Amino acid sequence: MSWKANLLNHCQTNRILPVEIWGETLVVIPTGDASGFSETEFTHEKQLLETLVQDPHLKQVIVDLSHAEYFGNNITAVILALVEQCRVAGKTCGLCAVSDAMQVPLSELRNSSTCQWFETRRKAERKLVRLTAGEFGQRLLRRRDFRLFLMLTFVGLFAWWMSTLRTQQSKLVDHCDRLEKILRHHRNMRDLGHFNEDWDETLDEFRLDIDAILKDIENDKSEAANEVRDACVIDLIPLLSNPWRGDSEQSRADVSAEEHLKTARRMLEAAPEDEVD
Repeated sequence: MSWKANLLNHCQTNRILPVEIWGETLVVIPTGDASGFSETEFTHEKQLLETLVQDPHLKQVIVDLSHAEYFGNNITAVILALVEQCRVAGKTCGLCAVSDAMQVPLSELRNSSTCQWFETRRKAERKLVRLTAGEFGQRLLRRRDFRLFLMLTFVGLFAWWMSTLRTQQSKLVDHCDRLEKILRHHRNMRDLGHFNEDWDETLDEFRLDIDAILKDIENDKSEAANEVRDACVIDLIPLLSNPWRGDSEQSRADVSAEEHLKTARRMLEAAPEDEVD
């Protein structure tokens, strides 16, 4: 157990004088007048606080008085003793959120060189607290505006990811449409036996289309994109490059390309949440 956790463990049940530790700074947060609690409980918490302040790991002490407009004599005495204890131990002490009602009871500390006054706890912490990276993260997560910022950021990133996913999937569907059109055209030409000069011009157009498709899905590692890529590289490019191959060989390549494209379509329709890299 760390020194910090060990110290806080002794004070975790404090109701009159609860404390927090941030970095090397002890923050004392009186909850109100001690008259509402038993004398035994008050004395116990006061002694725990005195022990905490003596710990050499703690270099600064902040007393946050924002939880009540007025604190009775007992709490005021604890505050005055705490400031004196800090002076003797060479620690820096600060009071924050001192109400108008507490100005007079604490007036002797107003011009004290050993106790600084701050309007708010945030201002005191900016001056006295040096947080670790982990504590800084904890403090941020406590802030409502930061939690809202995180939530909006997450929603925005999710919306962007979904938009990117839909865009990529839409492109893959378009690519499947185009490749199937090329396949149908090839079948018609093969059935009619029209592999002539006109076919050469058509072939150049198809090759450009296939090259553009391969370039577009170059960085897409999804399974659907892999099926489209296999249809192009394994089947269509060899098929179109040599249309005079034997019928059985052409048929196998034709069917294989068609199966790859059908598989890609099934993946896009059945798993719309699949990640697109």
